[in-house]
Amino acid sequence: LLDGTREPERLICRAAYLARGQQMPELTQREQTELLRALLQGNRKRELEQASFTLLYGGMSLAALTHLTRHRMQSLCPPQLLQNIRYDRYVLPQSVRDKGMEARYRSAFELAGQAAAQLRDRGADESALCYLMLSGQTVPVLTTMNAGELYVFFRLRCCTRAQWEIRDAACQALAALREVSPELFRLYGPTCFCTGKCPEGKMTCGRQAEMKRKFSE
Repeated sequence: LLDGTREPERLICRAAYLARGQQMPELTQREQTELLRALLQGNRKRELEQASFTLLYGGMSLAALTHLTRHRMQSLCPPQLLQNIRYDRYVLPQSVRDKGMEARYRSAFELAGQAAAQLRDRGADESALCYLMLSGQTVPVLTTMNAGELYVFFRLRCCTRAQWEIRDAACQALAALREVSPELFRLYGPTCFCTGKCPEGKMTCGRQAEMKRKFSE
């Protein structure tokens, strides 16, 4: 977490009162939390858009980046890939290790790097190098989202059915936000945590209870 709105809970609650043409009275923490909970359950979440947070993902693969870019309500700043991509910087999925394919996987990046170097030496146009990029290569990614979009993001990406890398990134981001704004972000998590229901109807009651405990900690 690089930056964020100070006292986002208070700002969001004040926006909710102003939207009704009222001045916000002094609220207890319980009253503030109940108002935040009500806003999160509403269809319009404009009040939540008043608070925003800037997150830096230090090494996100190109595969995970495609999932992040699907969230339109954000200011996303990935680097220029052709100028920043490196063939020695990539993720190694546990599934590759489990299948005994680690050496072959690493070799694919090494061979792609060698081919890119040869193309450069032969004067190939830089744009041709995009065809040698591999989904596992990583880049730093900066994004700013408001609290309303973060609610959508965490509901989708903290889910056990999300792609594993974007899920890990989302869970780490949520943990970082809970450190600075616990009252607000302890209400955030996957859909089953937020609503008590799996949107796909795929989760047993026991599994839902487990997710509830996990994200309530």
